[in-house]
Amino acid sequence: MATYPSMNGRYFSTAWNDIKNSEGWIGKIFLLGLINFIPIFGQMTVYGYAFEWGHKAAWGMHTPLPKKIYGRKNSKMLRWGWFALVILFVCTVIPAIVTGIGNAISDSSTAAQTAAMYAHHYHASMASGNVLLGALGGVIAFVGFVLSIAAVFFFWVGTMRMMMYDRLGTGLQFGKVWSMIKHDFGGLLRIFGMSILCFVVYFIVFAIVVAIVGAGVIGTLFVGAAAGSGMYGMDNEAALGFILMALVSALPLVIVLYYLSSVAEAFIQLLVSRALGYWTRQFDVASWGKKDDPLPFERAQEPGYAAADAEPQQPAASADDEEPVAQPQPEAPDEPEAPAQPGDEGPAAAPEQPEAPSDEASGQDGAAKAAPQEGEDPKPQQ
Repeated sequence: MATYPSMNGRYFSTAWNDIKNSEGWIGKIFLLGLINFIPIFGQMTVYGYAFEWGHKAAWGMHTPLPKKIYGRKNSKMLRWGWFALVILFVCTVIPAIVTGIGNAISDSSTAAQTAAMYAHHYHASMASGNVLLGALGGVIAFVGFVLSIAAVFFFWVGTMRMMMYDRLGTGLQFGKVWSMIKHDFGGLLRIFGMSILCFVVYFIVFAIVVAIVGAGVIGTLFVGAAAGSGMYGMDNEAALGFILMALVSALPLVIVLYYLSSVAEAFIQLLVSRALGYWTRQFDVASWGKKDDPLPFERAQEPGYAAADAEPQQPAASADDEEPVAQPQPEAPDEPEAPAQPGDEGPAAAPEQPEAPSDEASGQDGAAKAAPQEGEDPKPQQ
């Protein structure tokens, strides 16, 4: 089983260095923010682009951001982005329902208390009942909040696992996902904490900008209202036109602010996905077997475990631009080295093996693949 240096405490610093050392990274992030405006398709693109880059980190590949977003050879960006959205929905549907029930109970308690007070039928027994009902709703809503945080971890790890096998179902194997979460929950907490910190910084900056812009708009509206009162010699119609002109003038600023928030979301998603890739690397994805097989750290806990047992059954070498990594044998080469002789049987396919980033098959079965050409991404094996 391959070993990698601990990334504890350095997930985001390493991911940030990978981003800023990528050529043209600012332009890519602003373009992703623009694409993110498109409903569904934009989120598929952002998730797919970010998680696909994190997938390479899970294989120990120190590649920069892909030069192109669309049109990359052998890229599975949109496929994985769509799968990520499905996993996100499945993971969040139960927390959303629980939170909704809790809020509904709390709201009904508040409404009943208000109605009883206005109807002059407010008694101590009713007050205690409403308080208990409101407390119950608050507890249920809090449980939903905790489940929402847990859903984030299951979504992250499930998406990484889905990409390894290129199958949606493997991302929904919650037993396997939970085993990975338990194995290094502290590392996930670090990534979660840093993501929250990034969002807090983003919201503070966004709030300051909104406050400045809002103050200018409100001031303009007050001037318009004063004009309508006759202070500046305007009639009501002229004052209304002044107010509408102020609102229309503020509309481009609102659009710009919304766009910048979309850019910030894309940037944070890149950081999180790359950090998750480094977190997943500790599980030695090259030694994973079929989707139901125990993971390397689980095999290491079995009685009679030997180091040789952790090696993949069909290893194959691959080369990245900077760092070679061990990879599983592809299911079937695109082109054999020599024509098959009559009666010969090809090598057995290895279904449900993790998807390793590599070049398009070059006809060299079991040998080191050529380094990808500039502008091309390594190809996940089929």
